[in-house]
Amino acid sequence: MKKTTKYFTIAVIALLFSACKQEAATPKSITESFFTTLSAGDFTKAKTMVTKDSEEAIESLKTFAADQVKGKKYTVIKEDIQGENATVTYKQEGKEGEKTMQLMKVEGNWKIMFDKNEFTGSLDELTKSIEEMGDSLNTDFSEEDTMKIAK
Repeated sequence: MKKTTKYFTIAVIALLFSACKQEAATPKSITESFFTTLSAGDFTKAKTMVTKDSEEAIESLKTFAADQVKGKKYTVIKEDIQGENATVTYKQEGKEGEKTMQLMKVEGNWKIMFDKNEFTGSLDELTKSIEEMGDSLNTDFSEEDTMKIAK
C-alpha cells in the first residue's frame, strides 16, 4: 500500500509541474508583448525584445518618435513561422490596412527585427509629407507675401 501511495504522490507532483510549466513564447506572443511595452513607453524593456541590430532603432524611436507609439493599440492578426524566421501580421487601431513585423530566432528565443520606419514611415514617405506641407504653405501666400518672407 505504501508503495502505491508513493508512486501516486510522485505522479501527482509531476502532473502539477507539467501543468504549471510556462508555454514557450511564440512570435505572436512576443509581438503582442512588444506592442504593449511600446504603448506603455517602456523602451528599455522593448530593447530586450529585439535583435541586436534593432536596438539602435528603439533608441531612435524613443528620442524622435515616442509619441508615435505611446498609448497606441495594436492587434496581432496572425503569425507565419518558417523555421527560424517568422512574420507577424498586425493592425494599428485607427489606421487603415495591415502591416507585418519580422522576427527571427536568436539563441532559441524569438526576437523582433525592428526598423524605426515601422511606425514613423520611411524617408520617402517623410519627404513626400514635407513636400505636401510645403505645397500647401505656398498656396496660402500670395507672391508678394512670399517675397516679403524671403527678405
